[in-house]
Order: sequence, then C-alpha cells, then structure tokens
Amino acid sequence: MLDEDVADLVCQLCTRAGMIMEDVSVIAITARVADVASARKVTTQLQAAAERIGALAKAAEMLIG
Repeated sequence: MLDEDVADLVCQLCTRAGMIMEDVSVIAITARVADVASARKVTTQLQAAAERIGALAKAAEMLIG
C-alpha cells in the first residue's frame, strides 16, 4: 500500500503527463506536413513531449519504488 502523500504525488505526475498528451495530440492529429521543415517541426514537438512524459512516468515509478 502506498503512503497517501506518495499516492498523491504519483497522481499529480500522471495528471501532468496526461495534460501533455492532450496538448500534443492536437499537434499530432492536425499536422500539415508540406516540406522537410514542417515535418521536422512536428516530429521535434512530439519527441519533446514524449521525453517530458517519459520523465514524469519515471519519476512516478521511482516514488512507487
């Protein structure tokens, strides 16, 4: 069983990850890739979001132990 404070922190981290997913989903779905530059812009934004989500998930995992 998780300590209540740890459980709250894990929930907050997961919520933040979900918020990033929601924000980046608009970019992923509505991307207009007309050239290399626009394709790189989209993929860079998605990659950055994935890294932030991964960091949040890793932090939550470390709290869980």
